[in-house]
Amino acid sequence: MAIDPDRGTDNRGEAVVTSLILQGSASPLGGLDVVDIGVSPPSKIASVTLQSIQSALTGIVFDPATTLFYATSSQGNAITALNPDNGQTQSIPVGINPTSLAHNYQSSTILTVNALSNTVSIVDSQTFKTRATLGISGSSQFAAAIHPLTNFAVVADQANNRVLLFPLP
Repeated sequence: MAIDPDRGTDNRGEAVVTSLILQGSASPLGGLDVVDIGVSPPSKIASVTLQSIQSALTGIVFDPATTLFYATSSQGNAITALNPDNGQTQSIPVGINPTSLAHNYQSSTILTVNALSNTVSIVDSQTFKTRATLGISGSSQFAAAIHPLTNFAVVADQANNRVLLFPLP
């Protein structure tokens, strides 16, 4: 889940939640539910289905600079940008099996850790284009974060009991 604190009823917040949308006997589809958290109780106001994804998305962040939400899909090997005002989405490919997502809105940097390709993908959130894909050793990298001032990425490498630190372009 990610939150935009300035949307929703009385600008009190809107959340976007990754979901799995069930369609009777058809295969489930990955989705993004938009929830107005400025009302009591919170209310789902929209649901966006990602037609090519048949599993729940694995991470989501909000970018206050673009006012878009960015979600990653392990199955689709992609990042999807969502504009919750009109429900429009756009996707770009990243490495294989992105398992985590980090964002630094000050540098317009989105980072995915791609477990099966042992890479990280670095995306510019302003242009929504891939800046670089870098190889990292090891496997099973799950958690990631980006320091907002230095733009250093921190990736937890559980398989090797270490933390990887590296500057982002």
